[in-house]
Amino acid sequence: AMLKHTASSALHPDTFSPEFDCVVFYDGDVWHACIDVGGSGDLSSQPLLEDYSLCHRFASFGGATCLSFSVNIYDDGKLLSICVPASSHGTHVASIAAGHFPDEPARDGQAPGAQILSLKIADTRMQTFESALAVHRALSLAAARGCHVINMSYGEDSVIRGGALQEAMARCVTEHNVCVVTSAGNRGPALGTVTAPGGASSHAVGVAAMLSETMKKSLFSMLPGNLHDDNNDEKDNNDGSAFFVPFTFSSRGPTLDGDNGVVLSAPGSALASVASHQLSPVVLKSGTSMAAPSVAGALACVRSGVSLDRHVSVAALVRAATNTAAHVADKDDDGAAALMRGSGLVDAQRAHAWLRDHVDDPFAVRTIHIYSLLLLLTMRSMCVST
Repeated sequence: AMLKHTASSALHPDTFSPEFDCVVFYDGDVWHACIDVGGSGDLSSQPLLEDYSLCHRFASFGGATCLSFSVNIYDDGKLLSICVPASSHGTHVASIAAGHFPDEPARDGQAPGAQILSLKIADTRMQTFESALAVHRALSLAAARGCHVINMSYGEDSVIRGGALQEAMARCVTEHNVCVVTSAGNRGPALGTVTAPGGASSHAVGVAAMLSETMKKSLFSMLPGNLHDDNNDEKDNNDGSAFFVPFTFSSRGPTLDGDNGVVLSAPGSALASVASHQLSPVVLKSGTSMAAPSVAGALACVRSGVSLDRHVSVAALVRAATNTAAHVADKDDDGAAALMRGSGLVDAQRAHAWLRDHVDDPFAVRTIHIYSLLLLLTMRSMCVST
């Protein structure tokens, strides 16, 4: 196997892949792996690792890399998978949703008490792009492990609605009662720019990215601008913190078949933790990828606020969030606000109160799809006329 790998590397000299001696064995109970990350041939100083899901142990390649890794063992020890982060994106997103720092609570995420199941869909061989197979497998594993909320801050352009991936997402929601939250995409500001998978499935909760005056000042060190005007009745706070507008990059609906595409909104920038190999404790990033985990964490808090032994459907959870979302006014509101911001900014406290009062009311939590058919027909007629 090493000879084949070496030959393959010779054919692609621009691709560097380190080689390590690995030992896998079975102790009668679980499979273990030992990896000679130092290259010395002495395994006595190297830790024993098992499937991360079993013992939650990980190791580091050491040196200047500061790169941590975990392992999965398949096919009775015949296949050893060494899992490393493809970038800092996943850690940053997870920190927004459920980061927990007991000594620094100010760095906590939306749901610091939540448990995180990390499923890698980014393929390092494809410049961290995801594959449909990887996403399909991750959705199946998340449902099998009993997750309540899935966050997917990933997406690509798509003109196709339906298919195996969308069917898998639908099964997560309808059969396993798992809420799937996705980023709306960063292809805005034009209408109809929502990306897949959120924009390709009405079962997903697509999230738009918002910006406020407070964010401008604290995150970007910018002077107060004209996010609002003096005549806006929604400006209740002197610092404008209650007033949000969509980031220009945030994708808008509708989808090709008239679905809204955007369900909720959340702040689209965050100063959050990243992987240790980035050599920085926190990094500022912006995008709908940062907005989606804010909603996912908020929905996790709402879900946990209702006793876990009570059945709470995804429809009820989403309805609680959309019915209580903070309305965001805009002086330029031309009737397409729902396509830009959905129902508004998620409000976990109000959503929890609504869900607590209506969780047993079947009429209050029915899923009703209202399609933007008029706007869709208008867009199509414009395309025909041009």
